[in-house]
Amino acid sequence: MSKAIIVIFVIIIIGAGYWFYQSASPTEEPTLKEQSCINSGGTVSTSLCCKSTSDFPNLCLIGPCGCSPDNSHEIKICDCGPDKCFNGNECVIIEEDEIANWETYRNKEYGFEVKYPKDWETTININKSEMMYLLIVSLEKVDITQEKLMLPGDNLEGATYNIALTIKSNPQNYSIKDYLLKDDPLESREKIWEEEFEEIIIGDNLRGIKYTIFAAPSSGPCTVVTISHESKIYKFWYCAIAYLETHTKFIEVFNQMLSTFRFLE
Repeated sequence: MSKAIIVIFVIIIIGAGYWFYQSASPTEEPTLKEQSCINSGGTVSTSLCCKSTSDFPNLCLIGPCGCSPDNSHEIKICDCGPDKCFNGNECVIIEEDEIANWETYRNKEYGFEVKYPKDWETTININKSEMMYLLIVSLEKVDITQEKLMLPGDNLEGATYNIALTIKSNPQNYSIKDYLLKDDPLESREKIWEEEFEEIIIGDNLRGIKYTIFAAPSSGPCTVVTISHESKIYKFWYCAIAYLETHTKFIEVFNQMLSTFRFLE
C-alpha cells in the first residue's frame, strides 16, 4: 500500500471520528431565561454590566448596566430590539415614560435639579446652625397596603419609605473615597473598599460611589450613592421601615430619580 493511500485512509478515519464525536456530544440546552428571551422575540447576546448584576437582568429599569468599565463584567442579556425591553422574564413593549409626569425640584443656590414622583411627600430643610448638612431634600411614602410595622415609640399607618438628598461642605476637595473614609473611619473600611463600594454612573454622566450602610430607624440596610462636585458632597439615600421582604419595594424609584439628577449650567 502506497504512502498516499495510507495518508488518505488516516484522514478519513480522523474525519469520521470527529463527526461521530460531534454527533454524539449532547447539545447544550438553553436555560429558562434564554428560552424566555427567544420565545418572546429577543436575541441572546452579551454586554458589560455592573459586577453586582447577574445574567439576564431587567433592562426595562435603569441601573443594571450603568457602571464604569472597571466595575463591570460581561454577562448574558436579552436584546429585544427597538421599542421593547427585557423585564427579567420576557420582551415587552416599552411603556410611556412615567418620569415625564414627575415633579422637578430645582435648587439654584446649589445648582442642581432632580425629578421625583408626585405622590411622595416632600420636606425641604435648608442650612441651620444646628444642622450638619447644608441642605436636606427628603421624600417619604407610606404604603398602607402593607401591615402596620411597629417600632418602639412609633405608631405607623404602614410601611414607610424614605428617599433623601443631603449636601455637605467639602472644603478640602477630598475625593469621594477619601471623604467616606474620613466621614466613617472604620478600621476595615480601607481593606474592604473594593468589595463594599461600587462605582456607578448617574444622571448626566456623573460618577458616583454606591454602597449600603445600616442607619436607624431603617429596618434594613440603606442604599447610598455619593458624588463630589465643587467642594460639596452630595449623598442620595434610600431607607425604609418595612419588612425585609418588601424593604426594597421602591428601590427602582430611587434609581430612576438618580437618572434625572443633573447640575445646572
